[in-house]
Amino acid sequence: MPAGRLGRRFMLFIVVLVAFATFAGYRYDLHKSFIDASHIPSPSGPSRIIPHFHAAGIDFDEKICKLHGWEAREVKDGREVWDALIFDGELDLLEIRMRELDDVVDKWFILESNRTLNGQPKPLHFAEAQYTHRFSRFSDRIVYRSLLGHASSSSSPASQNYFKGNNNHDRHTSNTWEARQRSALTSLIKTRVSNLHRAPLVIMSNVDEIPSAHTISLLRSCVFERSLSGTRDFGNGDIGGNDGYGGKNMIGGGVLHLEMKQYLYSFEWPTGIRSWRAQVHEWGDHTVYTHDLSPHGGGVMLADAGWNCVFCLRRLEDFKAKLLGYSERDPSLSLDSIQMAVCEGKDILKVIPEANSGYCQQYKDFMKKINLKPSMSAVGLPRYLIENADKFGYMLPGGCVRDSDEVML
Repeated sequence: MPAGRLGRRFMLFIVVLVAFATFAGYRYDLHKSFIDASHIPSPSGPSRIIPHFHAAGIDFDEKICKLHGWEAREVKDGREVWDALIFDGELDLLEIRMRELDDVVDKWFILESNRTLNGQPKPLHFAEAQYTHRFSRFSDRIVYRSLLGHASSSSSPASQNYFKGNNNHDRHTSNTWEARQRSALTSLIKTRVSNLHRAPLVIMSNVDEIPSAHTISLLRSCVFERSLSGTRDFGNGDIGGNDGYGGKNMIGGGVLHLEMKQYLYSFEWPTGIRSWRAQVHEWGDHTVYTHDLSPHGGGVMLADAGWNCVFCLRRLEDFKAKLLGYSERDPSLSLDSIQMAVCEGKDILKVIPEANSGYCQQYKDFMKKINLKPSMSAVGLPRYLIENADKFGYMLPGGCVRDSDEVML
């Protein structure tokens, strides 16, 4: 074959390869943007899963730590646990979460915005409810901040240059409203870290990703996965120097993803998928709030560590508002259609006219991959949920009917 023809074929191959890589990267970014927005897990995630051992009444001692492949902490009572959240409005799920973690969390960091991810205005729900009977018992442990976005000619803060990322975690979304919220929450946490003698354990997850109390008790008692490269911790894990790790000088705090059983609409509809984005970090001086796969020791996940209840909303109007937050225009949804989809475990986006575009199409693709079958079991769910079944019955098997006008504060 002449050298010229061979050269042209080689150049054509290179052009096709570059085009394919560009297209594939675009498809990945599109898919990931929807996954992040809708809190639906992508196929990727931690590569190693640690078996989770637990039974009612078990002691969180050296024996249980060893069973997980970890060492017991020599100092148990001095390390605080903080729960950090970007709050979108799910007051019921927040109440269940805070009650579940009441005995194991020392502080809650709650960041709330007056804008949805695509720039639509919304109320500051938690600011209105913080001192009501639902949350007043936690008031001395809550660190709250509102982040106010401004209306603009564009419908989406994500299309504006709101934020310039300064860390590797959020570089790919450095110009998005979500990234600005994560950065603000990181800054809020840092304002309190300097007051501690030991690095806290920080839970990073969405409100609907609820860790079980016994999971957090386990991590508080055991030295879980630690990063050997990347971020630097406070000396030996202690702001003051030594925290009881026997003088081990390891770079980077512990990072562990939490595998959670996922449900859609209520705990009646398990998806059969395990979400992985929830995680616990032993805070270091370069730690940032993230909801992605952690690059610092984040390839490890603890099995069966909690519950992820997606679109588990009380009111039919809440579903419409939630979907509006992901859409560029008001989806003219029938509340009856939403109610039918929720009770039958169907694709709620089939009733949206623009369901073949953007985020909606990605959600439909996700729905095709799962086969929702109702579960009649409410065993192993958060205790507060079961104790208050009269209040949260819509989340339980057989209680799918939603309100259309009730507002609970």
